[in-house]
Amino acid sequence: MGSPRSRLLATSLALLAAGSLLAACGPRVPETIKIGVAQPLSGPSAARGQDLVNGALLAAADINASNFKVAGKQVKFEIVPMDDKADKEEAKKVARALCDQKVVAVIGHLSSDVTEATVPVYASGNVPQLFTSSAAELTKLGAGNAFRLIANDDLQAQAIASYAAGALKANKVAILYEDTTYGAPLAKGASAALAKAGRKVEPIVPIDNKTTSFGPFVAQLKAAKPDVLIALVRDNQLLPLFEQMNAAGLGELPVIAGSVSRTQRLVTGITVKNVYVTSNKDLRYCPIAGCIKTSILFTQSALPSLAAVALSGTQFFLTSWAYADGGSGYVGDVAMIDRANIGQPTTHLANSPNQADTIITCGGSVCWMDRNGSTSTTIYSCGASPPCNNPKQIIQFPGILNGPLAFDGANVYFGDGLEIYSAPKSGATTATTMVAAANVTSMVFTNGKLYWWESGLSNNPAIKFCTPPSCTTSTNTLVSPGPPNTIGPRLTFDATHLYWSEDSMTNGAIKRCALGGCGNAPETLASQQPWPGAIAVDATRVYWLNLQQTVNTGAVLWVAK
Repeated sequence: MGSPRSRLLATSLALLAAGSLLAACGPRVPETIKIGVAQPLSGPSAARGQDLVNGALLAAADINASNFKVAGKQVKFEIVPMDDKADKEEAKKVARALCDQKVVAVIGHLSSDVTEATVPVYASGNVPQLFTSSAAELTKLGAGNAFRLIANDDLQAQAIASYAAGALKANKVAILYEDTTYGAPLAKGASAALAKAGRKVEPIVPIDNKTTSFGPFVAQLKAAKPDVLIALVRDNQLLPLFEQMNAAGLGELPVIAGSVSRTQRLVTGITVKNVYVTSNKDLRYCPIAGCIKTSILFTQSALPSLAAVALSGTQFFLTSWAYADGGSGYVGDVAMIDRANIGQPTTHLANSPNQADTIITCGGSVCWMDRNGSTSTTIYSCGASPPCNNPKQIIQFPGILNGPLAFDGANVYFGDGLEIYSAPKSGATTATTMVAAANVTSMVFTNGKLYWWESGLSNNPAIKFCTPPSCTTSTNTLVSPGPPNTIGPRLTFDATHLYWSEDSMTNGAIKRCALGGCGNAPETLASQQPWPGAIAVDATRVYWLNLQQTVNTGAVLWVAK
């Protein structure tokens, strides 16, 4: 229904609204808490906007199912979606309408220039605004009521400059940028960082966001002979730029593009030789002093958004996805890479028809989820050797599965956020309910037992386990309660321990507990990690997907056991 990151951000908002934001209501807590979601729901960016709306709807459904209370009173969350059409003036109208409806808070808007236009409207209406726009100055405009949910462009500028000067060893860099609230500060930050590193930046050229004829700029580029081009424009401008660069004999000039260009349209339309696309996130893997040192393994995947990772022997398996051309849906990919080839491109294993997500190894194969928008979720399997041209359908679930998968040698277990189900790997038309109303966000099977995490939205978040097929009548607790600020860990295991990543709003961590119990005092292997996600282990290391604070991409990190 929405990506895991969209649901996480929406859930974070709901918890914030139910806590500090409702303090202004005094002793009267409303029965229904309205949350506005203002995004582009039509036009080229519609898929990205709808993803955030779907995430908010799913988060609200999860919270409402948990009988959530504020000051002892049960409340319901209602999502109010509105289409801003990616237009500044339309967004202002939407903002005024949401203020008039007395929403408690708003998730809005998508692009920085549209968000900038709406910040004063929400501030005057005293409506807290949370957004995924990355321009650094936006939070300063709202007089304390504007909150960014991702890292800002100052960090992306540093990452772009660092990659150009370091990995690409560029001494001279050209910059082309969209002259908007997004592009101008990002270009300024990258230019300053490059200059500080002793690199020459020339030329620096601003354009509007509709330009598709780049003849004069390409001529400047050819005369300047830079080592790298930083192009901070969108995919609809990058593609004609690439064609015109090729025509001028500049097809081998390395190009670094910004986060807004990360689309399937770009992936399939690139005509120059070397393109590197960054993300609006802090690429430092441990930005807080005192945290346990970790190491980045790789950040490459076939499609822009790295979704999940699994490990079997020396092979890593990855799922990734992108918005389809025109923003009308998704495309997915399953890939693999041997540890000996880390740093090289991954090997394609299989296509996934929609939004590929959670992946596990399952008896010499790999099994993964594929979400078809808000309609259904299909679980597929493939052999672990490429190519897999015809993935096998295990089951098509008539609803949205929220992520967890486990395998016991014959059956696949999965959850929809409220219940755990099973289906034979050989295939089935209907699923068997194992545990009802468990609010499950992650699970694994080992030593004859199924372990799962009950969501932090419940009154007593915990890691529990049962022995199939008796799960409906008997469950046990391994660790309880979980940290109150944890959205929901991902679980994995070895012969002696259960490991998990705590995907926290303030202090992510990697922890473990012996399968026989740990006295409710798990061991911390890595702390203060920014949004750790899917997790895997081998004989000596623990690996996890670092989602950072964005849906755009991720990196795989590790720490020694």
